[in-house]
This record gives sequence, structure tokens and C-alpha cells, in this order.
Amino acid sequence: MGRFIARFLTLAVCVVIGSAGCASTSARPATHDAGIYVSTSKQLTMASFPVQVTVSSLKTADGSFRWDDSTTDNLPMTAIAPVVAGGLVLMPSEQMSPDHQVASRLSARGVADGQERWHVEIGVFLSPPIVVNDVIYVSATTIASPQSKRVAYALRLSDGHTLWQTTLASGNPSLAALRHDTQMVVGDRLYVTSNEICFDTCNHSYLYALQVMDGALSWSHTFDEFSAVPTPLVQGNRVYVVRPDTTLTIPGDTSRTEVILALDATTGATVWHLLTGFLWDFAHGNPLYADDATLYATTYDAATSGGNVDYALLALDAATGQTRWRTTTQAGPQMIGLSDGHIFLTMAQTTATSSTAAASDLLLASYAARDGQMSGSFPVVGSQVLASDTPGIFFVSTTNIVVDAQHVFQTEQLVMTAVDALQRRELWRFTFPPENANTYKQMRYAQAAAGRLYAIQGANLLTFDASHGKLLWKTTLAATINGVTVVP
Repeated sequence: MGRFIARFLTLAVCVVIGSAGCASTSARPATHDAGIYVSTSKQLTMASFPVQVTVSSLKTADGSFRWDDSTTDNLPMTAIAPVVAGGLVLMPSEQMSPDHQVASRLSARGVADGQERWHVEIGVFLSPPIVVNDVIYVSATTIASPQSKRVAYALRLSDGHTLWQTTLASGNPSLAALRHDTQMVVGDRLYVTSNEICFDTCNHSYLYALQVMDGALSWSHTFDEFSAVPTPLVQGNRVYVVRPDTTLTIPGDTSRTEVILALDATTGATVWHLLTGFLWDFAHGNPLYADDATLYATTYDAATSGGNVDYALLALDAATGQTRWRTTTQAGPQMIGLSDGHIFLTMAQTTATSSTAAASDLLLASYAARDGQMSGSFPVVGSQVLASDTPGIFFVSTTNIVVDAQHVFQTEQLVMTAVDALQRRELWRFTFPPENANTYKQMRYAQAAAGRLYAIQGANLLTFDASHGKLLWKTTLAATINGVTVVP
């Protein structure tokens, strides 16, 4: 099987298969970590917080409970999946002391029984942790006057002991990256994106390269606009990152203009840059894909007259930034995979501009990586697309069904399909039965190894045979599911 690259969607789902590309994995997860680990949250009052956050462990075979453990969070958390490594389940939370001081807590529970093994308190606004080679990397904010600090930490997995800490940014007391930080280890470097949210005085965002051994700063870049910087793409001795450019705009278009930066991984020096327009949802992750020598991006250009916008798939020479080819696409292209010489995109169907077309109608298309020629396309109904571990096979779902008679937000039926983008055919389809009225029925999912597909629908976790679409089991948890980590 050729190289396969896939970007995940808006939920916090991690499938641990022994690759450092997953945000919550160690280099070689132990076999006794196997299981399904779920985080849920429930409001305890009419206010948005505090919330009860529960971490549960389920059996892979049938979804039955092994254990669960709850804490009270005093600040609303973003959707974070448990991190599983080395026989431990890691989960961040925000705790409040009797004197109303808030502190972030990172807790480690045993995978076998859910009992707490250790915990550490680290500043506030803790980022989602990652684990690589039995070291936890995480960042947090220390709030103080007159200067607050955003700090990166390396913690020993076995006991939470701090191995090193490095200050990333300083600012006024409102400095708080609010978990927009991302961390990624490649070779001997830890790459961190950090966003300084100071509202009135210091709207900047950052990219740091730290030494994993001691946290020493190798280099950094500061971007003069607050905007979440996506996790960089690292290929060989190059680091590719997308950042907003506030000095240039596209006539007739209010979308941001972006710059692709190619940086030297050793020094951080800019090797080349390219100004372009991007259409990408931050939830899709990095908007760049690459093979050995080519960088791929979706882009747009506003026409000087007529108000039309030209959407395209772009291939760049990774060494120089020169355009190798450019192919016009339909509206809203999003890259969802690169494998076996094919680039896979979703984009609007031709009929999507008509008054009768559903807003979620998509075209799933494949293009030849060598020259940008379309090799096939297939119309699908849905707004979420997930790549499987088989090149060319994708899972597509609609997102919502009717709420109730007085508050109808979207009237489509909740359906999930598996499609073969290369053969241009539907493999199977599953229609979700309607459930309680007055409830949003948003469905989110992730592909696990071992041929299973895990779907989240509110508080329900459903497991399918990924080859045939057969529902294997369904488990209902006590509250809305935030994130799931599957360890085969």
C-alpha cells in the first residue's frame, strides 16, 4: 500500500496505531493499552460551567464498560480526547481552589482500573498533551502581573516529573492561548504553535522549534496577527507553514490572503514564500499535503471583473516554491487525502448553486498527482468526509436531522455511506433511526485500525464493520461525548 495521508475532522478523535502522527500517541503503545477511551461532559448548572467531565474505558469487543471516573471542571473545555500511552490514560482539566484560584491539572489514570496514578498542576489553559517516547509535551499559561507567560513543558510519563520547561511568550496578564497550541515532534525537534490572545495590545501568533532533549529554543517566528497557526508540515529539512498576510487583500473578496512559508528546519530561515488565497477550515488541520518532492494546496483567485472566483488545486516544487501545475476545480475545494499517486478532494457539486440543491451536497474527486488531471469524481450527500486506511475509500455523512417542529435547522436524514472514489461507486449505506425530538443529531466519526468505524452521535458511540457497514454494537454514555481514543 502506498503512502497515505489523511486529515481528521472537527471532533477530538485519535486512533492510536503506533504512529507519531496521531496527537495522542506514543512511539510504541503497549498492547495492554488496548481499549476504547471516551471523555464526556455534562453541565452541572444552567451556566456554561462548571461541568462534570468523565473518562470512561470500554471493551473493544462489545462496548461494555470497564471503568469510569469523573472530575469537575471549572472552565469550559474544548473537545479533547483522552491520551493513552504506557499503561496510562492522560486527561487535562481546569480545577478551582477554595480561594477561587484556577489551575490546570493533568491527571494520569491506569488503563486497567481507572485509578489515578499521579497528577500535576500546571498554570491555566492547558493544551492537549502529546506523548512521544515516554515523554509528555504540553503547554500552559502562567497568569501574573505585569507579565504573563506561555510555557512549554516536557514531563516524564511514568510520574509527571518536569524534565524541562521553556517560556514561549510573555505579555499582559490576559495572555492565554486558550488551548490553540499544537505540538508535534519530528526528529529532535518539538514544533509548537502558540497564539497570544491579548485582545487590545498584543495580537500575535507564533511558531517555535525546541530541542526535545532540553527545551532549548532552536528558532521561532512571530506573525503579526492573531490567527490560529496550523500545525506545520515537516518534510526532510523543510518546515512548511501557512500564515495570514494582513498587508494584502484580494479585490472583491473578504477572505483572508495567506502566505505559504518554506523554512529551513535547522535555522528557521525563510527559503521561499508564496502569496496565495486559501479556502480551508482550521478544523481540517494543516491545509498542505506533500509527497517526496511536491507540495499540494487548494487555492482561489478573485477575478478582476464579473465577481467570479477561480478555485484551483496547486502543485508546487517543494524545494523552490515554483508552480508545477495548476488545475481549476469547483467551489470550496478541500484536500482530504494523498495516496498511491492520487490527490483526493471534496468540493461543491455543480448543482449546489441551484435553489434546490442541499447545502451539504459534495463532489468527491480524485486527481493525478503527476499532472493534476482529474481521474474521477463521485457525487455524495454529506458534509463530513473521512479517509479510511484503504486508498480511495472514504466515509461520508450528513451532520444533522430535524430538531423539532418549531426549530427546524436542517431537514436532511442522518446517513453514512462508504464510497470508492477511484471506482466511483457507493460501497454501503447506513441510515440512522430518528431518536429524541428537540435534540441535535450531529454525527462525527473516525476510522480505527482493524477494520472498524466508530461513530459518535450525541452520547451514543456506535461501532461498524468498516467493510460492510454492519452495526456491531452501540453504547450510550451518561453525557455528550467530547472525544474518543481507540487503541486496537
